[in-house]
Amino acid sequence: VRQVIVQFTVHGQPATQGSMKALVSRSTGRAIVVPSRSLGPWRKAVAWAARQAYTGEPAEGPIDLNCAFYVRRPKGLPKRFHYAIKKPDLDKLVRAICDSLTGIVWKDDSQVISVHATKTYGEPGADIEVSAWEKPGGEIK
Repeated sequence: VRQVIVQFTVHGQPATQGSMKALVSRSTGRAIVVPSRSLGPWRKAVAWAARQAYTGEPAEGPIDLNCAFYVRRPKGLPKRFHYAIKKPDLDKLVRAICDSLTGIVWKDDSQVISVHATKTYGEPGADIEVSAWEKPGGEIK
């Protein structure tokens, strides 16, 4: 049996986790991997919204994650395109959510056993729902 433990909305343009740029350092000549500039503020917004909605201890058991992402429609995209098939990548949006909720809603994102995610055009943001499964003893922890 699973139980919804938290639902919340995050406002703002969703950012992806894992899209990194490699730059070469002028001083050392080595490659430096740099995350996108929008990732930090997005992860902070997700963590803040989660803390407002969830006041319990981080869950320890299996987790189901449902995410609905809303992204801006590109200005040059013809109206005949109804589905959000342009960047950002859905899997990288989910990774940002998983890392943002670690230590707040769950102990580690490896606990996520099921993900359902959608990406559509709309007012930028995300609706997040987290469900926990009962442990064999009958409690959600």
